Amino acid sequence: EGYGIPAKITRLVFVESLFKERAVSSVGAAGLWQFMPSTGKKYLTINHLIDERYDPVLATHAAARLLRKNYELLGTWPLAINAYNSGAGHLLRAIDQLRTTDIGTIVWKYRHPGYAFASRNFYPEFLAALEVSENERKYFGRVPKDPMLEFDVVEIPVTLSLPEVAQLSGVPIEELKGLHPAFAGSVFEGKYALPAGTEIRLPKG
Repeated sequence: EGYGIPAKITRLVFVESLFKERAVSSVGAAGLWQFMPSTGKKYLTINHLIDERYDPVLATHAAARLLRKNYELLGTWPLAINAYNSGAGHLLRAIDQLRTTDIGTIVWKYRHPGYAFASRNFYPEFLAALEVSENERKYFGRVPKDPMLEFDVVEIPVTLSLPEVAQLSGVPIEELKGLHPAFAGSVFEGKYALPAGTEIRLPKG
């Protein structure tokens, strides 16, 4: 909502990853929002120590920025959603070729090797996920929900390793792992320290 995006578009996560935070596709897309490394690096930090594609908060901000950019290029949310899978270029070519921004017409009539089965079916899959999520009791009955993710953000005043953070805060290292899914295992092992000024997450309170 902060990016001016309809909240219902969050259901796109079900199409991308089924809400599996560590999801990795056969072509290297990763995380809830299934960013490829090349696209992810435009919005996120990705290196040997940190891969923010796996952070549900940071990746959602990145997805929102990408969706907003798609919308500004293409002019409609159905096209912006479809472009999340196929890239905006294919949709711009389809609009030019077919002289329409109607998603149904484009899905039905636009043909290109780069806009194949997965791309044509992406928006209908989103509509299906939206229908199910808005009528969950009809399909599944009462679904137990995990509690909302909550944490405090603390800026460390000096260079510290995460094992040192765990010792000083009294928070078990496994709990810190759950709050920092983007960090590589070597960071939790203390092989690399975090510079002063780094913002870290601690359990609420």
